[in-house]
Amino acid sequence: MKKIIVLVICALLAVAFLAGCGNNDATSAAIFSVNDVYDDPMAFAGEIVLNGIVAELAAGNRFEIADPTARPCCPAQFIMVEYDGTLPQRNSEVFITGSFEEGPVFRATEVRRAG
Repeated sequence: MKKIIVLVICALLAVAFLAGCGNNDATSAAIFSVNDVYDDPMAFAGEIVLNGIVAELAAGNRFEIADPTARPCCPAQFIMVEYDGTLPQRNSEVFITGSFEEGPVFRATEVRRAG
């Protein structure tokens, strides 16, 4: 009987250990849309992933994104993104890893195309 109890405890510990060893990269992080963060971007402290559509390329290393659910007929909310890498193409859907700095400017460390 003691062997069965020990085996059950070991099995439960193994399951708990394996459950905690999941994928912890940016793709498993919570993904927020422009609409989620627009009203209070500074409430989102630390690194997050933003999903949006590239609406406009700005001067230098900046571009604006809109919510992926925004309709062309309606005014959209935009977030300015600053990124030192290659800027994505206009109208492409992107996932952007980074954090808010300097007020509403999102400082990106990675930009990936959706799909």
